[in-house]
Amino acid sequence: MEAPPGYSAIVRNPPNLPITENMIGYEGIIRADTWLGPLLTNIRILRTDTVVSLRRNMPVFFVQLIRSEDLSRDIHANMTIETGIEAFRDPDWSKFSEVMLKSGNARGAYARKTRRAQASS
Repeated sequence: MEAPPGYSAIVRNPPNLPITENMIGYEGIIRADTWLGPLLTNIRILRTDTVVSLRRNMPVFFVQLIRSEDLSRDIHANMTIETGIEAFRDPDWSKFSEVMLKSGNARGAYARKTRRAQASS
């Protein structure tokens, strides 16, 4: 695995796939811009009384590149998490309405809007 300078990789279980009842992968972060070599992962066997099979057409792990600067302690120290619906303010409700109510009526509208935005950036 090789990545551009300034990037790390999150190695995790594949998203949107059911977790097997026999095993689960451990997650981790790799400095992908300095690591050059094979990408290995550890799995935890959850049941020892059954055979664990790895299928050729099913991924065991997923790799996602992220900017290494996004892992800085400064970013996490300045993050706030608000709980409860009372934390929503008028601008939040306006955005929620725009995303969920207006574009949510047409099937695939959110996906099309997101792809257009990505293509233009």
